[in-house]
Amino acid sequence: RGEAAGAFTLYGFPLRDVGVALRWTEDGVIALTETRARFAGGEVRGTARLSGPAAARRLTFDHELRGADLNATLATWDEFQAARGQARAKARETLPGGR
Repeated sequence: RGEAAGAFTLYGFPLRDVGVALRWTEDGVIALTETRARFAGGEVRGTARLSGPAAARRLTFDHELRGADLNATLATWDEFQAARGQARAKARETLPGGR
């Protein structure tokens, strides 16, 4: 189990106050059994798995975000995608009414 108070980035994605419990399985999978973080004024909770050979690791996750500000969430997603060199989809514009 580990925790990091304050700002934290995961592959450049901004989070805050991250906590995680993990275990290694017999087949080499790293199971993150409890993950939590703050994002856009809300809370993210869920589980994740890191599996596969070192040269081709895969991260799969199942999380939910509750209580977050929608505009802050979408703006941060757009900025994250742009920083990764992805075409900006402008997530806010894909919502009904463009908001």
